[in-house]
Amino acid sequence: MRRLLLLAIAASSSTLALVAACSSDESSGGSGGGSAGTGASSSGGQGAANGDASLGGSAGGGSGGASGAGGSASGGASGGGSGGASGSGGGSAKKGGTVTLTQAVAIIGSNQYPSYSFSAGFVDQVSAATGNPCKETKAGACTVLACTTPNPDPDAGPPPAAPQASAGNIAVTGALEALTLAPKADGSYDFLGGSKLMWNDKASLTITAAGGKVPAFSATLQGAGPLLVTSPKLDPASPMTINRSQPFALTWSGASVGTATVVFVRSVKGATTTDSTTLRCEYPASDGKATIAASALQNIPAGPNGSVSVYAGAAQQVTAGDWLVYVTEISGSNVAQATFQ
Repeated sequence: MRRLLLLAIAASSSTLALVAACSSDESSGGSGGGSAGTGASSSGGQGAANGDASLGGSAGGGSGGASGAGGSASGGASGGGSGGASGSGGGSAKKGGTVTLTQAVAIIGSNQYPSYSFSAGFVDQVSAATGNPCKETKAGACTVLACTTPNPDPDAGPPPAAPQASAGNIAVTGALEALTLAPKADGSYDFLGGSKLMWNDKASLTITAAGGKVPAFSATLQGAGPLLVTSPKLDPASPMTINRSQPFALTWSGASVGTATVVFVRSVKGATTTDSTTLRCEYPASDGKATIAASALQNIPAGPNGSVSVYAGAAQQVTAGDWLVYVTEISGSNVAQATFQ
């Protein structure tokens, strides 16, 4: 059961990092992802690298692992937090930072696992521009990202850790409990997490940083309740087949504010590079339903090793001195492995 839960976390967090890898904004490129938690994927690196202030743009820090038999399942950007933005959305280059709140009710089989996490990270350097590995196109209400990235050298070892900066204590008000992150001596932050939900639907969540090397800042987001897909069943233990010649309809409950995001991903690893295609579609969470057109699904190459995930949330971009900070709230974890035919 624990392994299945970790798969759900890793798949969801990998998707969030991938969908933020491209943007039409100009920027200085990514700053390298944070370390991943046990069993989770280290999908930092690109993260919010290209000035994308949309949902998922704060996922550069890699995903956090679960604690206990289903605790801390929301993962998100909580594993070290050193990924994030290094772009200014078309202006002068900025250093990058992320603050991320996540909560979810992961459903695996007949069991439900509530969880939350709270994380932050600020990179104390501006990355050199490395070019964008993705091509972005539109497909109706959806965005298609086609990316080709080099496979890591297994003999090269991990990349050097990016220097961190502190924004002082970071507190959340408006949640069911007061939450505070305190910086460590090196400027980094451990993440908070637990096996429960932390805010209600329509909650007003205010995130305030007291200030340090990163100047003080604040942002207020309207928190969505944990989005639960009611149809079709999305279960990491039950792979599904998606027919690309037919519309994909789904319904959900639990979230009445913010944006509901549906993400389809398929990656194919070659000898030296990996080709990945992401179809990302956004709808008002209050709609409670969505239908992705077959013409949009045709952008995903046919074959196995794919996934579909659905979540709700909100995001805000904040400038704090030399740092561009993405403050994100993500609510919901609905993930299934998929074969596209």
